[in-house]
Amino acid sequence: MNRRYYVLLMLLTVNCAIVMAQGTKSASDVRAMFSPNTRNLWVNHLSGYIDGKHSIDMILGTDGHTSKGLYTLRNSGTIFYFEGEETDRQLRLVEMNGDSRFTGFIYGNYDGKVFEGLWMNVSKDISLPMKLVIVPHFEHKTVKYCDNHQWYQVFSGKVENKNVSVSISKDHDLYTCTVRQDGKSSSDIIPVQKEDRVIHLDLSFANPALNHKWAVLDTANIEKIDIKSVDENGDESITPLKSDRRLVYECYEYADYYSRLECVRPLTGNNKFDVWMETAFKEWVSTNLKIFKSIESGDIGTNERWLQTAYGWVDVDLF
Repeated sequence: MNRRYYVLLMLLTVNCAIVMAQGTKSASDVRAMFSPNTRNLWVNHLSGYIDGKHSIDMILGTDGHTSKGLYTLRNSGTIFYFEGEETDRQLRLVEMNGDSRFTGFIYGNYDGKVFEGLWMNVSKDISLPMKLVIVPHFEHKTVKYCDNHQWYQVFSGKVENKNVSVSISKDHDLYTCTVRQDGKSSSDIIPVQKEDRVIHLDLSFANPALNHKWAVLDTANIEKIDIKSVDENGDESITPLKSDRRLVYECYEYADYYSRLECVRPLTGNNKFDVWMETAFKEWVSTNLKIFKSIESGDIGTNERWLQTAYGWVDVDLF
């Protein structure tokens, strides 16, 4: 279903059911899952993401051998339970819904502060990364915006007395770099395996002004980049380029028992246009969430877990 204004909205609609848990759960609920005689029982609160976008709160109990607990999909309130074993900080857990029906697996490493691993469905044909960190308490607010890692920016300036433009598009761990100089352009896609604060992007594909040079990007301040080169004597040369155009993106996510929804839209920096686009965007999200919540089922099977997914985005055709 397409709706075209000056913005093209690609609309993907799915039908789904929602399992809403009654009330909230606490650490005492997890302690009650263990025998009263259990020794060295640690119960911690952790918050984080599934698939880098769906926010969850987990209460995890472990005595170093047996692990039990629960987690909540924050925006829908859907609760899942789990139990399993811990061996050398490795957790192997079985996930269940509120009716104690088998819904998936959770595997990963837990060092008492961070859990990092995988969620898998019953048939193990869907696997999603999970990462959570220990927190003193859960946030009460519902998080609507997921951990999105997209932006587009154009940097310009002079390198070796030549006008140079460098555009960088970031989509999670992929950086697409395009260098323009003297009416010619060169592009390359550069993967970054480890997301450090300072990123070095090799621009050796560019010719000639940026050949054998690196773009040094501080992810905490993406208003500029530094072009770095090292001469034959080992001396470094740094030339800054300033940003003159940019687009950042924000993301909205929703997840319940059956379905996952992710929507991404750009922010242009123009207040009137962004407000208008946000209004249209929220209307679409609200309409689809009503559909998500309108279908209820009292008989939840084990193979329907996150069977339906939807992804929506906004493309700006003309601005």
